[in-house]
Parts: sequence; structure tokens; C-alpha cells
Amino acid sequence: MTSFEPGLPHLVNGAPAEVALGFVHSGDEPGDVAFLRFLEGELGISLPWEETEAELSAAAFT
Repeated sequence: MTSFEPGLPHLVNGAPAEVALGFVHSGDEPGDVAFLRFLEGELGISLPWEETEAELSAAAFT
């Protein structure tokens, strides 16, 4: 189990989500954008663009 707050590494508890899920950033996209694309492709998780302007809810990955 891991928890994190994007952009606030001091609030990470456990392995960072990227590491726990096997994400490796490569390419020109910002890391957070690439990670969201990874989640969409690997796990079928998507976040509508308009939702990125709102406060995000928490999620648990096992």
C-alpha cells in the first residue's frame, strides 16, 4: 500500500506510486502527464481533462 500527494514528495508513505506500479518515465512529456497515460494504458484508469481542474480524490492500488 502506498499513498502520495503529487508534487509533495515529503507526503509519500511507502513506495512511490510510479515505482510500485512499474512505471518508467521516458520521452518529452512531463512526468505527471506520462504517468497518467501509463495508468490509462495499463490499468484502464482515465481522468477527464475537466476533472484535472478540481480537487482530486484519493485512490488505493494493491
